[in-house]
Amino acid sequence: MYRILLLSLIMIFVGCAHDNVQNTDGDSNTILVVDYPDDSLVDYISSYRLSVIAVDIIDPVSQSAEITSTANSIDSIEAYIPPGEQRVLTIYFLDDEGSVIFWSKGESDIAEDDNTTLSVSAYQAAARSATRVKILRDNLPWNSDALDVVLSDIGLSLGVGDDQYQVIASDAFDTVSLEAGEDLVIIANDQGQVFYDNYSESQDKIELFISDGGTILWEACDLGWARGSIDSSGLELPMGVETISGYENNNYITSSLYNITAGLDSVLIGNYASHEGFINTPQGALVYTRDSRGLPTLMSFSNGLGWVIITGQPLEYNFQADNSSSPGSLLPRIISHVLGI
Repeated sequence: MYRILLLSLIMIFVGCAHDNVQNTDGDSNTILVVDYPDDSLVDYISSYRLSVIAVDIIDPVSQSAEITSTANSIDSIEAYIPPGEQRVLTIYFLDDEGSVIFWSKGESDIAEDDNTTLSVSAYQAAARSATRVKILRDNLPWNSDALDVVLSDIGLSLGVGDDQYQVIASDAFDTVSLEAGEDLVIIANDQGQVFYDNYSESQDKIELFISDGGTILWEACDLGWARGSIDSSGLELPMGVETISGYENNNYITSSLYNITAGLDSVLIGNYASHEGFINTPQGALVYTRDSRGLPTLMSFSNGLGWVIITGQPLEYNFQADNSSSPGSLLPRIISHVLGI
């Protein structure tokens, strides 16, 4: 399922000790050797959370513990993974505030009678979680084709394969196939009321896609030129996130260590920089930008086994400003980050 395996799975018999092994309660049969990227953000990792699922595992197996990490180093984690075939592992690496800043995912068989070592490659949150794009929209937001331009610029073409994208109208939501681990679903900004109403009717399907390991970019600017209202549709944003309207000229980057914001000005200026801020931020959310009220305007968080990236910024409209200090400069960064380009 995963064209780019986020978890490099190498099964070998354990015959020697490992440095920096993180001990856990209970027996262990697996050592996860974590290969961190050359990334100063690694210094902020303080704990991890592991989830294991499989067809024959009724309840997901999970564990968490503190972890000591140093940039450019390799740490090891002891874990118990029920023996059997096709164990799907998802590992989240958290900072002191509980935000998920790195992750790994992959699949491996676990031997019944022998200890196993798995080599784990960590990536920043939501990175490399999809291979193609499906845009859900009925109309171009603010009459802007910026998203299509961005996808073309980063090398994607129209089609159904890897490194391609499709545009799907809301009347097809109930029939469209969404594949976790392959599709980045983008909910376009500024849609009409019919769009949000149709989304509401298909919400359970999309939520299942996310929890099964899918990735979604939810652009939550409504009541724009198309006049559609998210609230009027009755739909709920993922994990109970809610919007607080507020037209802001400035957004503020929380850190330049994130791939999505690296190298950008600390203040992003637009007309407007954001239309919405968010409340009910989920535990573990990683906030990239805030407005003058301190509310997140762009953030990512894990949901089940998948990822949600949600923005209250008119990214398409501001992308046309062709200005590195505009929030629109985030649009190609977000998509490239998720696709691993």
